[in-house]
Amino acid sequence: MLACSLAFACSYAIAADRQIAITIDDLPAGAANSMSAAEISQMTAKLLTPLREQKIPVVGFVNEKKLYKTGEVDDRIKALNMWLDSGFELGNHTFSHASLNRVGLKAWEEDVIQGETVTRMLLSQHNLKLRYFRHPYLDTGRDLQTRREAEAFLVDRGYRIAPVTLDAWDWMYAGVYDDARKRGDTALQQQLLSSYLSYTSFVYERGVRVFGKAIQRSDRLRTKTDSASAWQLAGSRPHQRTARCDPQARISLHYLGRCIERSGLQLTRRLHR
Repeated sequence: MLACSLAFACSYAIAADRQIAITIDDLPAGAANSMSAAEISQMTAKLLTPLREQKIPVVGFVNEKKLYKTGEVDDRIKALNMWLDSGFELGNHTFSHASLNRVGLKAWEEDVIQGETVTRMLLSQHNLKLRYFRHPYLDTGRDLQTRREAEAFLVDRGYRIAPVTLDAWDWMYAGVYDDARKRGDTALQQQLLSSYLSYTSFVYERGVRVFGKAIQRSDRLRTKTDSASAWQLAGSRPHQRTARCDPQARISLHYLGRCIERSGLQLTRRLHR
């Protein structure tokens, strides 16, 4: 459904001016293990077209382990190159999507380094440097010491951490959407899209009510099939430069993304049955 992973920061003005900077996690595809290289390329083209047409600045975060499928490595790398050829940027999401909270600092650092190889090479070919890192699962360490050591490690390697202050939970919709797509249930697909847009608007409005003002945010989606168009329909305007410089984007407010009292509630609950 919402084909991506969305991040960095957005500023929301309750009426007309919604600004959002988008990042997309889990490249080359969230479901890469069950997709062919051709399917990944088709999905990538479908996703990049509206982003490019709407001149939306995007950073895609890569799990390089997903590139290594026998007989398809070159084609999967070409799918990543499509992002750079379209004028977008790539970041590191670790090699295997390893959680710092689970694997420990040393193993996580090794996974970060292993996840740089292809991405750094592709960026270099486009005269770009590898600048951004996104923590898998947004896990930044179970204790303050681990977090500080991990952050120092990333800084030493030249990274800027891409934070998230609003977890969009689009993946909960995506599973239902993909199932509906496979069954040809277009009515449910449209219902999910409308529901997600209503849910997203509610989350923005809820944030204004909670804080009493429009706040800078950092949102994320994940790689699936059709989501740039959803943000276009929602009236969000990408504004990457403001987002990247916003100090509030360093604070994680995940609970805002879990306010699903409205339209998304029944649909998301279905995934837990």
